[in-house]
Amino acid sequence: NKGAQVGDVLVLTKRIGTGIMNNALKADLFPIGTEQAVTSMSTLNRVGAEVAHNFTIHACTDVTGFSLMGHSVEMASASDVTIHIKAYDIPLFDDVIEAAQMGLVPAASYGNRKAITDVQVDQALDPVWMDILFDPQTSGGLLFSVPANEGEQLVEALHKASIDCAAIIGSVESFSGLAVRVTE
Repeated sequence: NKGAQVGDVLVLTKRIGTGIMNNALKADLFPIGTEQAVTSMSTLNRVGAEVAHNFTIHACTDVTGFSLMGHSVEMASASDVTIHIKAYDIPLFDDVIEAAQMGLVPAASYGNRKAITDVQVDQALDPVWMDILFDPQTSGGLLFSVPANEGEQLVEALHKASIDCAAIIGSVESFSGLAVRVTE
C-alpha cells in the first residue's frame, strides 16, 4: 500500500461491481454483467502482477471486500497523499449502475460506507455511485500507483496481456487533509 507518490496515476486491472452483480445473479437479472463478474472473479491477478514487474510501481493493493474506497484510503493514508479518483473512468460491469439503482446492493456496502469516512464524493455524481464505490469486491483487481509517464504504457501492456478493462482511474495528489476524493 505504501509508496504512492504525488504525480502518479492510478491503474485498475479489473471492473468494479462484483458484490452488486452477485446479487443480480441471485435474482437472475442482467446476464451479460453477471457473466462478466463471474469471469472476473475466477481470473487470478497473476498476469497483471507479472506485467507490472516491467514498470515502476510505487504502490499496489488488491481491491477486495473493503471496496475501491477502502483500499484507496489505505493506500493514501500509508503514503501521506490524497488519491483523486474519476468515477467515470472506473471500469464497471455492464448494467451495474442499473442493478444498483434497483437496490441490488450487498449489505456490506453499507458497512463499508459507515467504516470508511475519509472520502469525499462530488455532489454532482448520481447517489448510486456511493453504492458502486463502496461495493465489496470478490477477487477484485489490482490498483497500481505508477509514474504518470508510464501509466498509458502499463495500460497498453495489460491490454496486450488480455486484461482488456485495465484503465487509468485517477491520480495521486499532495495531501489535502482528505485521503480520497471522487469527482466525475
